[in-house]
Amino acid sequence: MSVIILTIDGGGIRGVIPAKILTQLEQDLGAPMHEVVDILGGTSTGGIIALGLSTPNPSNNGSTPFTASQMLGFYMNDEASIFVKQSGLDVAEYYSDNGSGQGIQPWLQQTIGSTITLSQAASQVKSLNSNKLSQAFTTSYLLNQDSVNGNDNNPSDFVYGGPYLFNWSDAKSSTLDDYYVWEAARGTSAAPTYFPFAMVGGGGGNSSATLRWVVDGGMVANNPMLFGISEAFRLNLASSLADITVISLGTGLYLGASGVNYSSFSDGGNWGTAAWLGEKTSDTDDLDGHATHPLTNVLSLSNQISPSLILNNIMPDQFLRLEPSISFADSALDGTDTTGLEKIAADFIGEGGAGNETYNSILDALGGN
Repeated sequence: MSVIILTIDGGGIRGVIPAKILTQLEQDLGAPMHEVVDILGGTSTGGIIALGLSTPNPSNNGSTPFTASQMLGFYMNDEASIFVKQSGLDVAEYYSDNGSGQGIQPWLQQTIGSTITLSQAASQVKSLNSNKLSQAFTTSYLLNQDSVNGNDNNPSDFVYGGPYLFNWSDAKSSTLDDYYVWEAARGTSAAPTYFPFAMVGGGGGNSSATLRWVVDGGMVANNPMLFGISEAFRLNLASSLADITVISLGTGLYLGASGVNYSSFSDGGNWGTAAWLGEKTSDTDDLDGHATHPLTNVLSLSNQISPSLILNNIMPDQFLRLEPSISFADSALDGTDTTGLEKIAADFIGEGGAGNETYNSILDALGGN
């Protein structure tokens, strides 16, 4: 039997798109995701969804995880509680916590729970009779950490920077990696310039895991499918690629950002910092003519698209990806048209939609047809 890996991309409020697709999947399957996949992971907004689907819901007395429909409801109804503007020069656009119970951090604590750890979530979900899920993870990028004991609140003894996975397996193996679930969600979604970086662990109001400073997993893998495959091998759930089926959900692809408009080459491509970073906006329009940040776009889009190209080449029959094309107006990470995004997802997987055939293949892979 194939090892089923489900991963969900980052994309801010565009998490509405995978949340809608997952809601339809759970409805058509008559089962929650933790009963039909072996590994569930995500980046940024996708990480929040993945954690919700693998963490007992406090409003259910902690008996079963959040449903995809409940996760979708958060995007549709709670945006104002998550994206709380702050003012001032050279600060992140949104608060982590504004001190009055608003911001992404208090929202995560209130919604997921302020004290449930990754290992506790794993134990509780794995104890459910119909559970299939073996591993849940979110991605992040490590800026700094305490190399000694995780609780001195000053990670000045730098160990290394690079990818870090919040995950069930390591949390169960070591208390130094056993973060609160909300910390894993906060860390994976700490998008630079949008939110302050996340300081997780170290005790106090945080878990007693190692103190780490992390930023959004999109810096590492906005499309986290390769980490999902890596986890399957690391945990000995698979011995070859033939053992694996990958289901990957994107948050919408704005193709206009994949390049620059011909008129942008007025300087012969002899660009310095200002042009590449989009400070000379008249010289750096995207393919659809919108002022853009070419360097950021290239890095972001390649991060998102490259894993799909790789898997299409090496395991085309075991790789299923759903990601609709979206417009410039719908591409903002902090946009407000959640109803429009929901309709994009519904039309994409619905009868006659561009993703309908792949959607039905996913249903087959999950045992729904």
